[in-house]
Amino acid sequence: MGAELTDDGKFIVRKAQEIKLKIEDISIFAHQKLYPEKVNISLSVSPNAMLIIPSALISYKKSILTAK
Repeated sequence: MGAELTDDGKFIVRKAQEIKLKIEDISIFAHQKLYPEKVNISLSVSPNAMLIIPSALISYKKSILTAK
């Protein structure tokens, strides 16, 4: 899936190009801090949600940065 769970409980997505989720199952929060190449994305998922996360996160990050 291109993702891993860290020891401190964080869910890291290494390679994701698209995120397909039902709106009622998830809340997505994206926040850019000091570095334009880094975007923090927090996912809050209900227990019955399905995550489909293929490919590379780069294009998703670019779309967030250009949407400002």
